[in-house]
Amino acid sequence: KELEQWNNTLFVFSSDNGGPAFSDQKAASNFPLRGGKYGLFEGGIRAIAFLSGGFLPLHKRGQIHYAPIHICDWYATFGALAGISLIHRNQDYDESIPPLDSINQWPALIATNDEILLSYVNRTLFIANQTIIHGDHKLIATDPGDARWTGPLYPQVNATGPKSIMCSQLSPCLFNVKHDPSETSDLSQFEPHLLATLNATLANLMTGVFQSIPDPRHNVSQEAVCNATARSGGVLTPGDYYTSSSINIRC
Repeated sequence: KELEQWNNTLFVFSSDNGGPAFSDQKAASNFPLRGGKYGLFEGGIRAIAFLSGGFLPLHKRGQIHYAPIHICDWYATFGALAGISLIHRNQDYDESIPPLDSINQWPALIATNDEILLSYVNRTLFIANQTIIHGDHKLIATDPGDARWTGPLYPQVNATGPKSIMCSQLSPCLFNVKHDPSETSDLSQFEPHLLATLNATLANLMTGVFQSIPDPRHNVSQEAVCNATARSGGVLTPGDYYTSSSINIRC
């Protein structure tokens, strides 16, 4: 404010994931949500955020924004506010590298029109491999991680519930995370049509899964990853190489 920059400042504070309730730290309670960091339950992926700054419109100050935002969306949102195009695809671009999935959320954040807001509320969010949220519902078709609930006094008081539940591609789990954010009721046996629709949506999205490592399932070679990284000034994703016991890629 002393530099007269506050009116042109948008301040965003966002957590990146739920608290590490069941990792080696055991340092958080995600009450009343289920699970924690590294898992796919809401305790692992539902995070808090707030916006401030003089740039935030007056009519949105002190308001709660209910439409879901993926943390990756801030990239496109900041780019749009700065007037920067985030699409740099020339004739030499390797088509095996997909475009950005980040979505500009600013129209939803400042929306006064319910129709605009609903278009964001009902979007499909690809959470992780074999996991999506569409509207009010979340489909998990893989191991969701630790399934326990942490109470408000955890870890002084033990977590409750089973440590694991079975969710897989053959037997996915379905939760209404709007009306049941604690994910106490698996609806997969009671909503067969919705389950089939979300399964088809997930299967379609999985065909476009991409990591910054060679992936023979999606015809992504080491050369494609390295070339795309070089063309973008040395940056492809937050990590332009991946190291494990079986893969060692350095461009």
